[in-house]
Amino acid sequence: MNKYAIFTIGEQTTSARIPTMQEASENPQEWNKQWEKLIASRKVTPAHVFKQHLEAWKIENHGLSSQADMYSGHLTSALYLRLMIAKEALGHFIYTNIAGKWMAATVATRRKHVLIGLSESCSVAINLNICRIFVGDILTVDHLSTDGHVFLDMLKSLIPLHNEVPTTLQEFAGKSWSDFLEKNCATDKAGQIALSEWKVLRTKLIYYVLEYTMLSFLGLPRPPIRVHRRPDSGRSECEKTVLKMMKMAMGKQRAKESKAADMERLSKQVVMCFNCGRSQSSGEKFQRCSRCWNAQKRSVTYCSKECQVNDYKAIHKSICGQILDMETATETAVSSVSSQLANNITGGFKPSAALLDHIQLLNQRAREIAIYVQDANDPSKGRLCLIDLPFVQMQLIFKDVRDKAMSTGDRGSILAVCHYTLWFLMVSKSKLNYRVIIDRMEKEWELDDFRKGIMEMQEQQFSDPHRRPPAMLKMSLQEWVVYSSGFDFSLRLESVL
Repeated sequence: MNKYAIFTIGEQTTSARIPTMQEASENPQEWNKQWEKLIASRKVTPAHVFKQHLEAWKIENHGLSSQADMYSGHLTSALYLRLMIAKEALGHFIYTNIAGKWMAATVATRRKHVLIGLSESCSVAINLNICRIFVGDILTVDHLSTDGHVFLDMLKSLIPLHNEVPTTLQEFAGKSWSDFLEKNCATDKAGQIALSEWKVLRTKLIYYVLEYTMLSFLGLPRPPIRVHRRPDSGRSECEKTVLKMMKMAMGKQRAKESKAADMERLSKQVVMCFNCGRSQSSGEKFQRCSRCWNAQKRSVTYCSKECQVNDYKAIHKSICGQILDMETATETAVSSVSSQLANNITGGFKPSAALLDHIQLLNQRAREIAIYVQDANDPSKGRLCLIDLPFVQMQLIFKDVRDKAMSTGDRGSILAVCHYTLWFLMVSKSKLNYRVIIDRMEKEWELDDFRKGIMEMQEQQFSDPHRRPPAMLKMSLQEWVVYSSGFDFSLRLESVL
């Protein structure tokens, strides 16, 4: 028999059946159909879920502190999750051409993997499943699959730019969310924290769906969802009430599901070290901060004594055992993630948006090992000019230097690639606008003293007896002589820089 959740706003009461986590796992298509039907009917709206959640927290005297703890934990894991997915996505944009493959796939294929991403993301944690009500017009199979650019643009937005660790979450726009915010401007502290917590959960769900869709499409295994759980603990009265509300909203699914299915979901949840971010493995038991646990029932876990000491000195000392407010909870989450991951994406190198666009262009013409430059003769159309490399050895040498520059941000490789490109255009008597080309290079690479570095590359070239550019020093002399015959080596880059 189907169970129904009761939601009340003002004097209006409504009942609706919420599709369950178990159904997401066992019958994803039917689960998705029921969710989209429920969202379209508006029998349950974000306002209904938000009010139920807020009322549950107000029944306990110390609910604000406990709520701030939960918010801080969710924000920490969401920021951490963003950076981990960004690292994966960046690698796939560069090495596996996910952009080209996704755009080339049929809509039916994209729909298949979007559904996998949706259902698997909602099949482990109750709050992520019910959070789908907050993303009803964004996380739909049609929206993410019909136009391939939608999914790619959302995935690309996760990658931080300008070498910073993100301190906030993206604003994924959506009409249902915007309408909810306009009508639910929380003024008291409980409402503000609750609203911030649902915002984090909403963003976190979007992150997981993007990650799981990407990995499913590429035929790769999906990692477990990182759910902060309290090991070997009892629950506060507030938590019991929230769990009761969630069970009711999900149709008391735990009473219906088998013990095996319940244990399977729990096994996918993980405990995370608050210092290094490592997940607790099977048979391992992380220790928690006893002061936080005894004073606030706050679970702050560490994989080792060393991690606990390091985190205490750097961040945790100021909040250990203390009641958290909204501001402190946010600062704690940001500091924790920044400490763990300041240089965790591709060795600390975070490509600019302009460079990512360049990489995608190269992926579309993967058989041609070269580089693109902006053609200033037609800037309105953004036409790009391909630099040709005729010899196989030359192509492989250039590819190694180029790929090292694009994947690691190695300064020498960047300058070698850019110098060779400019030199080739100059000796080929290209009529392109060098000012536009160099401005584009500076925007792509964001390198200090870029023009000075190019001049240093030129000096290295002219110090070589055969005038080979630094990018081509590994090229055989025979091929270099053939390739460079007819070039005017008296030309120097001062004339275009």
